[in-house]
Amino acid sequence: MNQGQLLRRKLFDKYSANLHLLHDNGLLPHLDLPHNQTFICPVCLNPFSVDDLDTTKENHLTLEDVPPKSLGGKPTILTCKVCNNTAGQQIDVQLFNRMFDIDKHKFIPGSNFHARFSQNGQTTQGEVTVHDDGTIKVKQSYKHNKKDKLDNFVSAISPSEGNPLMNIEFYPTKFSFKRLEVALLKSAYLQCFEKYGYAFITDPIFDQVRGQIKNPDADIYPTKAWFLGPFKEENEGSHFVSNPALECVMSIFTLKSLSKRTFGVVLPIKDPEAIKVVAAFHASIALDLDQTAEFHRFDHPEGYIANLENIKEVLTFIEKLKAQ
Repeated sequence: MNQGQLLRRKLFDKYSANLHLLHDNGLLPHLDLPHNQTFICPVCLNPFSVDDLDTTKENHLTLEDVPPKSLGGKPTILTCKVCNNTAGQQIDVQLFNRMFDIDKHKFIPGSNFHARFSQNGQTTQGEVTVHDDGTIKVKQSYKHNKKDKLDNFVSAISPSEGNPLMNIEFYPTKFSFKRLEVALLKSAYLQCFEKYGYAFITDPIFDQVRGQIKNPDADIYPTKAWFLGPFKEENEGSHFVSNPALECVMSIFTLKSLSKRTFGVVLPIKDPEAIKVVAAFHASIALDLDQTAEFHRFDHPEGYIANLENIKEVLTFIEKLKAQ
């Protein structure tokens, strides 16, 4: 087996064992596990067997990067091919495009993009490269400009002419803000699954999250359920917020393009009307979120996948949270 196959088998065994541990101890009585080793895709909740690691199968189990690989994520869980491909093609690319669009507008070192340049009514096209030392270089060619037009433009901005300023016009990057939000929601949800396994993500309260991920253009989960950092480094991960009216799971993660940005995303845990929790967060947004939210972190070194007592500790906390 190659490295990818070995990792897929390792993750299958890890999360399948978690699923059966919960089921055998009466913690997931509503689930039917049709195989000796059952893995349930966290997005569609369809069951799969170890045979579904076979890549010749039409809908086999695939490695899923959390967050997306293009933004610094690593393969830490499995999803079925259908869910993985749909999310990658329809959702994750929107987040990637927007992150790099922000980088170029801020001239982050390493940025490289095409743009339009104008000076005194003359317009040309070219390529902009921002070097590591902050130097910005523009490359223009006759291939993309008429020769006489480019020659006149270069003469107009030469040092002998006083080296006048020229304007840079960025070409717009196409992206869907709606799908960008869904991409953040997906990363938050899968990060939660990565840490806690099946302990509570099969609860019907998460149907709205899965429904939104599977139908990115529908209006299922509330918009603006995310917050841009900075967050304290120790708050990264998937933790519980226990403030009255703010009860939720908040997944906090960093996306890496040419720069870094940290996001926090609200996931439901108590109130099925997630919009109420999101609205409550925005009502207190004038305060520092790190200070506003009372984070309850579960950080036992043995984790919450194979240790039954640790899993029960989380579930007991959730029940108390729902009862308050």
